[in-house]
Amino acid sequence: MSQKEYDVVVLGGGLPGVQTALETSKNGLKTAIIEENQIGGALYKNSKRPLELLLENNRFLKQCFNSKKNGLVFSDVSFDPDRFFDEIDLESQQFSETLIKDLKDNNVDIFIGHGLARPDKTIAVIRDDTNPRVLEWKNLIYAGEPVSSIPPIIRSKANRFYTGNNIGLLDYIPNGLIIYGKGQQAVNVADIWSSLGCQVYIICPEKKLLPDLPKEIQKTIVNTLKDQGVKIFTDVDILDLYVDSESDYHFEIVDNQTNEETRIIGRELVLLTNEGTSLNGIETLNIKQEDGWIK
Repeated sequence: MSQKEYDVVVLGGGLPGVQTALETSKNGLKTAIIEENQIGGALYKNSKRPLELLLENNRFLKQCFNSKKNGLVFSDVSFDPDRFFDEIDLESQQFSETLIKDLKDNNVDIFIGHGLARPDKTIAVIRDDTNPRVLEWKNLIYAGEPVSSIPPIIRSKANRFYTGNNIGLLDYIPNGLIIYGKGQQAVNVADIWSSLGCQVYIICPEKKLLPDLPKEIQKTIVNTLKDQGVKIFTDVDILDLYVDSESDYHFEIVDNQTNEETRIIGRELVLLTNEGTSLNGIETLNIKQEDGWIK
């Protein structure tokens, strides 16, 4: 299996990832970007923007539909949802094509697929219809969409934790690493730290850890993590959380399907959330540039 080596590999092809990849490439770094779906497409397809547009025009639509009652008569007033969303898709595609051109013009290599990072500084790009591509990276930047909001119980009782912004500052192998979140970033963090010998727990509030992946790939990744000793809890709620005298976290969680309660104890907590993120991947991970190199 052939491998390509890059100074920087950027995970996530939305605006944060594209801006980061362009910036690193313009600074002379050989750069690749990995996106699961459509470059830039998450800004439209995976957001609430179509609904927001409807809400913004709601008052105008009501006035049109009620125009006859108000003494105004239009020959044709209707709403075509298919056409509305088709226009959103067309706008998304055009936006994506513009970003792809910018990336190619600045010598950024584009890979479409699911990126699975490994502790040996390689990352596999997995697609349904092709064999995995393996990339070597000197610096890996996560610039994808964050995954979940912080529950009030964590916000109020967790006085120290890592996030997607500063997980790279964890410079020892803790006796238990608890990850709250889902998705690609949770998988990457769990994969790396479990491979280093850390006991890793994933608390996922939703039913699936990787909801956007095909079932076969999702099952393979989850089984691989479990083989590495990662304990995964999905579709759970947090009943209680406290920190003991030795600064260890104690989570009490309940399975929403079976009502079974479990206690998890860990030394460090990682929150992969959508609060406090930046639009620039370099800023997001607090990475500094010195003499054109990302440190």
